[in-house]
Amino acid sequence: GVQTCALPIFATDLQKTAISDPAPSEESAQPKRNRQKERLARRAAEQEAEAIKAEEEAAKLPNWKRQERTAMLKAFKTHKLDEKEIRPDGHCLFSSVADQLDQAGIDLRTMNEAEKTEAFRYKAVRRMAAKYIECHPDQFEAFLEEPLPAYVRKIENSAEWGGQVELIALAKSYNVEICVLQDGRLDKFSPEETEEETEKIWLAYYHHGYGLGEHYNSLRKAP
Repeated sequence: GVQTCALPIFATDLQKTAISDPAPSEESAQPKRNRQKERLARRAAEQEAEAIKAEEEAAKLPNWKRQERTAMLKAFKTHKLDEKEIRPDGHCLFSSVADQLDQAGIDLRTMNEAEKTEAFRYKAVRRMAAKYIECHPDQFEAFLEEPLPAYVRKIENSAEWGGQVELIALAKSYNVEICVLQDGRLDKFSPEETEEETEKIWLAYYHHGYGLGEHYNSLRKAP
């Protein structure tokens, strides 16, 4: 009699337990989801605060690109010049000089027909700069960080950027005064001393305006 009475009671207890189990399980899971939401909300708030702080810090810094462009546009207007964009490919100084010499009707002293096309005229200008530097080592060796022969080869045969050394060499090679506008300031690179008035060519130099770094554009006389 004891056994037959105990079995139904035990089965009933199991059934009740099985039915009532899901309810406490759902209740216990709910706080976990809330805690996760709270963590996500805190992180989102932290990220927003970091973004606001970054914007505030950026606002305190001058916008060099905007300032440079504003100064250059003002200088273009002062000197009555229009800008021609040159491809930022490492050859921009030499391509800008080639464009300016062409505008002035000055022979680039090309060696072959290919160099007369716009895409390759910079090669002739590179060669002229390299040749002048090579023939006047006393003028340039002190400014170079490598042996002059290696530097000359790099300027003539690679996409090495040009700078002041090349501007000096080109002004003397082509007997022109190279006028460079930078941040609205005018820098001049003069040819050999002569009593004759020399042709002026104009370049724009950017330090901040282009993603790859320093860049030269050609400046033509405004109509």
